[in-house]
Amino acid sequence: MRIEIGSEFEESENKLLKESTFDYWVKGNDYKLTFSGRTSLDLILHDIGCYSTVYLPDYCCESMITPFIDHGFDCKFYEVKFEENNVKLSIDSNIQNSVILFMGYFGFSKLNDVNTTSKIQDQGNIIIYDATHSFFSQTQGVSADYTLASLRKWLPIPSGGIAIKTKGLFKEDYTLNNSNEIVQTKIEAMRKKKDYLEGRNIEKGFLQDFKMFNEQLKNSYKNLDIDHHSEMILRSYDYKKMIDQRRINAEQLLYELDHKEVNVKVLTDSIGGNDVPLFLPIEVPNRESLRTYLIKEGIYLPVHWPTPNHPYFENVKKKIYRNELSIVCDQRYSCDDMRFLVQKVREYYKNGHIF
Repeated sequence: MRIEIGSEFEESENKLLKESTFDYWVKGNDYKLTFSGRTSLDLILHDIGCYSTVYLPDYCCESMITPFIDHGFDCKFYEVKFEENNVKLSIDSNIQNSVILFMGYFGFSKLNDVNTTSKIQDQGNIIIYDATHSFFSQTQGVSADYTLASLRKWLPIPSGGIAIKTKGLFKEDYTLNNSNEIVQTKIEAMRKKKDYLEGRNIEKGFLQDFKMFNEQLKNSYKNLDIDHHSEMILRSYDYKKMIDQRRINAEQLLYELDHKEVNVKVLTDSIGGNDVPLFLPIEVPNRESLRTYLIKEGIYLPVHWPTPNHPYFENVKKKIYRNELSIVCDQRYSCDDMRFLVQKVREYYKNGHIF
């Protein structure tokens, strides 16, 4: 049993493959590896040129809104609703001559409303698909002009994003500068965390290093290439092993949450044949209390996402921003880890905590 579950990736000793299989997952004519998902979006917006309005999902990360604001877009939002283990988008099908960003959620096909997106692709609109949550699902589901993803969410790499252009080539006037120096802080943090997890270091100084790197990424994301260390791992990673373990872990979580009297709402109830989960999302009204309890047990679960700091959200209050909690199911962990995690959630409620 691991002494800690969740949070940032540590340095990995996974065996790298001699032959790269990464390009199998790239669906498009041209692609660029970048520093982050935000860098990829910045590159795409530079390539698009003269559009002034964008429609974004009202359930998204603030970091996806920021590049549009930086490029002078008028940001409008359409509604995302989670209903009966599915996601539904409420968007005007008559939108014309705009940029529209779609995304799938958490790697589950049931949380990817393809029927809505297919209706508005031929009306002079530019479609961008944020595939961060669904990049490794074989059916990503949206026929877009551009696709982007933050790959560092999936793998033990300090940096990594991708921008894909479906037809034609990217303009050559967007410079991607070397980031090898920038990532040294995170590489060292990943090494320190590995030492901590393996008992060679009792200090958790890596937490400050991760925080420092993430603050830097938030404030400076433009015109940066993927670093050499990350690209080497990205092009040699054992994706089959990763995919198999994520699916096994998610299946175990769904079983445990369904059969062990754990009083939480799971946002989807099954894994499709081509699904590769990033996380398993649940809703709990007393989220922060549960998170605090789990942290004391060495379990660190992320939130997707804090409510974005944008005027639109001053009047629109979405429950999911308050209640969503993402259960980790990535390739670092086993079924035993998943059972332990759910056991701790169950203990939280048995100890008198209620909705």
